[in-house]
Amino acid sequence: MLGPGGVGKTYIALALCQCPVMAWPKARFNTAADLMMQLTAAEAQNRLREYFNRAVLDPKLLVVDEIDYLPFGRDEEQDMPMAPRQLGSPGAGHSN
Repeated sequence: MLGPGGVGKTYIALALCQCPVMAWPKARFNTAADLMMQLTAAEAQNRLREYFNRAVLDPKLLVVDEIDYLPFGRDEEQDMPMAPRQLGSPGAGHSN
């Protein structure tokens, strides 16, 4: 969802993430900043693949909030373990 601040995007995203939890427990909500920090920490611990599989690929519903708050230029993409374009890429090894 895209839109100006204060219109309820996060509220709707949280509701979407919490509803499926009742039916299937594989739903996850994260902010983009938290997800990138967790991916960076996992990479530093040599556990990036394990964390990525558990946190990004395992959930049936993955909500990443505030993705537009992170600066993603060429330099930043090289410094990050996983750029957002890679998180949802079809070649990431996850099939629906």
